[in-house]
Amino acid sequence: MHTQLLYRRAGHAALGVAFAAFLGGAWAQAQPPVTDWTSLMLPAPAGIVRWSASGMNNLGQVIGVGFTQYGPPEMAPVFYDGITSRTLPTPVDTRTTQAVAINDAGQILVENRAVEEGPPYASGSRSSITLHSGGVMTEIMPTGMRDARAVDLNNRGEVLMSGNMSNGYVSAVTGPSGTRYLAATGIEALDLNNNGVVLYRNGFSQDSPPHLDDHGTVTRLGPADRTVHVWRLSDRDEVWGTMDSVLAGVISSFVGGVATPLPGNPRGSVGDVNDRGDVLMKLWDHPRTAFLYRDGVLTDLGVGIAGLTAVHGVSANNAGQVLFTGELDWGARRYLYFWDNGTVTNLTEVLYREAGDAAALYGIGGVWLNDAGQVLFSSAGAELGPLLLSPVPEPGMLGLMLAGLFALFCTRRRSAGPAAAARPC
Repeated sequence: MHTQLLYRRAGHAALGVAFAAFLGGAWAQAQPPVTDWTSLMLPAPAGIVRWSASGMNNLGQVIGVGFTQYGPPEMAPVFYDGITSRTLPTPVDTRTTQAVAINDAGQILVENRAVEEGPPYASGSRSSITLHSGGVMTEIMPTGMRDARAVDLNNRGEVLMSGNMSNGYVSAVTGPSGTRYLAATGIEALDLNNNGVVLYRNGFSQDSPPHLDDHGTVTRLGPADRTVHVWRLSDRDEVWGTMDSVLAGVISSFVGGVATPLPGNPRGSVGDVNDRGDVLMKLWDHPRTAFLYRDGVLTDLGVGIAGLTAVHGVSANNAGQVLFTGELDWGARRYLYFWDNGTVTNLTEVLYREAGDAAALYGIGGVWLNDAGQVLFSSAGAELGPLLLSPVPEPGMLGLMLAGLFALFCTRRRSAGPAAAARPC
């Protein structure tokens, strides 16, 4: 009963988040690019020596892992809620932990382990998977599952996980409507979209055939006589990948199991994919740059930037903005760029403004881009702490942003109970 109420409230909040994200996406596509950025070094919670980020949602909330001053636990999940940072509770005897994913309702998926010796998923290590929502921690691992691995969390509050059970290594999706097990065993679960569709490989080799599981309906991707390598599953139930080779395969989309190569059958590799159909890719015959594929048009991301010897796509959000890195002198220097409909901003200058020489010393580690255009930077050495970069909106954009936040506030008020809902927003 309590778990159902928790999920229901998260669902109400997700509606407000979705409305705010819709307005934010419309603003990002309709307005001119921003001209300045703010930067914020996210504070470490009490008792945490240092922490590094592992993800961000579309509200700019951040998750990560912190290293404690006095253990156990020696690691703790960290949550930055937009104002303050705090550690999340963990089950008794937890030694190591990892915040795996955060959705737009602010729910956080955490994987915990009671021992750190031996391989991460050895049969001797006790694991648990917890979902954190509104300050409440709920253990969600199915009964009988052990050595579990948390894979993904969607905006409906559904969690994809894998682990050992009596019938073998299985994958399951658990959420507000209960737990459903994927029919195949011995598979590698890869991705879960907001429709509840699961992308997996039928084995643990990179060459294992990929499949989609749509609530029990299983579809193999691509022809049986071709080796298919896949990347992210979008909310359009579309998968992008390559056929025949990982780095120099025929770049193709897969919908309903049917492979559709790009016109001209170009060879290369696929990076990120967003939910509007934009694809970041590398082409075999242009190895020094990265391309954005949108509506049948290829855009060279590195064009017009003098001196770059290599370009790599990093992330594409649902507002059509892109993060990519550029190298000078074949990796001697590396820069982070933000692309917004043809306008490019060198974000490395913003990093230096906040972190100085330390940004150059530790280099670019993890980088995330959300649909509001915020960029989360975590240094390779984790010594700086996560740095959140936010675009400064033009005056005409503030109205739409405030409208989205107001809608989110009202929706969360209603989800708090009848007394709160009776008061006007």
